[in-house]
Amino acid sequence: MRNLTIFRKKSFVGSMIPYHCVFGIDINDFKKHFEVKNNGSVENGVAILNVKNNERVTTQIPNEETTMFVLAITSSGNSYSDVLQIESGNEDISIVLETNYNFAKGSTFKLVRDK
Repeated sequence: MRNLTIFRKKSFVGSMIPYHCVFGIDINDFKKHFEVKNNGSVENGVAILNVKNNERVTTQIPNEETTMFVLAITSSGNSYSDVLQIESGNEDISIVLETNYNFAKGSTFKLVRDK
């Protein structure tokens, strides 16, 4: 096992919306087979880590290759980040979660490896 630390950069955009980091499942399978509740909980025991604005959270992930994406449940529906591939290994990983606003797309967020 290794540590994965996620820091959600402070942003006024979406500041009151919790983001849900989802691990180890294909994003399309997640969208098809999992019902997302209004409070952000997900059925069937998928690994979820909630992260609030300007918060840093750490969890353990396996040494094997895995994937991660972020889900935000907003008033206009569910919004998903791109999928981040996390390679196999035993070193700890740090990720920064950045939120931006685009008038054409609304709120967008991305996952960036912290160096």
